[in-house]
Amino acid sequence: MAKSTSYANYLLGLIFLGQDIPGLARNAAAPNANLYLSLHKQALGVGDTQSAHEATYTGYARVAVPRSTLGFTLASNRVTLATKTSFPECVAGTETYTHWAIGTDASGSTLVLYSGALNDSITMEPGVQPRLTPASFVDET
Repeated sequence: MAKSTSYANYLLGLIFLGQDIPGLARNAAAPNANLYLSLHKQALGVGDTQSAHEATYTGYARVAVPRSTLGFTLASNRVTLATKTSFPECVAGTETYTHWAIGTDASGSTLVLYSGALNDSITMEPGVQPRLTPASFVDET
């Protein structure tokens, strides 16, 4: 079933920016203020949680991204990160990351809202601090 362009924009605005959909959905009075960005070693399947194939290097943690225009931009049914987003520096471990996911919690086997491939893979080793730019993370509905 297809969505209208206007509705798709409203839906992305509700999820990523905390904006209401007029006459249909209101952002909760005390919504999650952040969404959580994660790195993954491979694509996530439709039944996967955010911990599936997730980064495990020493020092890794999901990154909180404000659920507002400070964290994301929305234009023409496309969501991007508003600014460069940095993960904690690698203290130990070597892995390669090819995908990202965005969810609602800082840790655990939680709901994946969106996921996708990174434009360029990230190879981890001690001293490397992964950073995603607005061009690294793009999704549309």
